[in-house]
Amino acid sequence: MKRVRNSTALIALCAIIGLGLLVSTGSADAAEIADEIAILASPEPPAAPPPPADISEDDWPARKHEYWVDRRLTARQNLSEHGRDAVRPLLELALEDDHWAVRLDALTALHEMNAEDLENVGQQVAELLAQDHHSTVRFLAARLIQKTGYSDEATRNRLHLLTEDDNEPALRMIAADALGQVGDIKSAPVLIRLLERESEVAKAIAEREPGLSDEELSQREDSKMVRLTAIRALGQLGAAVEVVPVLITKLESADLNEQQAAARAIGELLAYDLTGRAAWPLAHRRADIIEEFKSWWQNISELDPLPAQNAELGFWMKIVHNKDIDDSIRLNAARQIRQIGEEGNLRMAEDLIEVMHFSELFDIRRVLAEAAEKFSGIEIQPREGRAEWAREVTDFFRRLRERIEE
Repeated sequence: MKRVRNSTALIALCAIIGLGLLVSTGSADAAEIADEIAILASPEPPAAPPPPADISEDDWPARKHEYWVDRRLTARQNLSEHGRDAVRPLLELALEDDHWAVRLDALTALHEMNAEDLENVGQQVAELLAQDHHSTVRFLAARLIQKTGYSDEATRNRLHLLTEDDNEPALRMIAADALGQVGDIKSAPVLIRLLERESEVAKAIAEREPGLSDEELSQREDSKMVRLTAIRALGQLGAAVEVVPVLITKLESADLNEQQAAARAIGELLAYDLTGRAAWPLAHRRADIIEEFKSWWQNISELDPLPAQNAELGFWMKIVHNKDIDDSIRLNAARQIRQIGEEGNLRMAEDLIEVMHFSELFDIRRVLAEAAEKFSGIEIQPREGRAEWAREVTDFFRRLRERIEE
């Protein structure tokens, strides 16, 4: 559906606006929303509204464009404040209008809303990530997906393609950020490749120093921002086996920002806190902290994994299973299992049975129960008592086997 501009209704509306009557930002009334949508849908001022009271007729021709920009900004802000009631008409503008600037304003209004008002918006705007849309439209669509955390395979694939856009570092950065927010383990190889490409760019630019042009200096800064975003995103995916070796190389980077970003990503991924150590700010002591972590990681990596569908699940299961590891790290591992596991994957739920039986901490039992229920669709309640928990897990396993054998 294409919007018809400068219609009789719109001109009549603008005549009211020209008298200085602003739309209320109070309760979400459908007529008020429709009025503001009509303003937002017109990127150019209508042909002949009378000037507002504070602009003379003589000054109006020279000032009407400036006035219309301000009025459209007010409309956008008002629509954002209307919240959920304005979502559908804004989505129609974003998806159907034939002017990219209108799409930008509609997407911006949506992004300025509270996240709880944006149900299903991520799914709706995913098609705007396609290559044939204006780059800023794709950027804002990605920001909405980031904000809502929406994820399906098609959307992730489009975000993956954005990370390869050589002409737009802002798109690569927001795509990496959105992929981190979505938190899908399958994005790890894409983000690792992005980080490697950006590191190569940085290396090539460094080889041309000193005497870089303004364009090269800008490219260097853009690439750095993309790298830092990719590092942060890698800490959000739950892909420890694949990601931690990459983060370790960044811990040893000469770039202190990369070091810090990698340390924080490791903290989020593993619950191993490097930056909280008192000596971390001291450059000559930081190397010792990094070496201590590398030794810890090596020891963890050498532990035999539990049988599981994939290496990542097996890694987190062995962390949960090992009582010699700090409880906070084990609880984090249980949470990672819950994150990376697939809904409706009965075999993945079956993999958890052993660690569920032997989990002695109630908090870990609770998270593993949530994970098992997510994977299987079968309810299981965490129990405080050892015997009660063992019976619950045994009963869950019986019901799971029945469902697997159906």
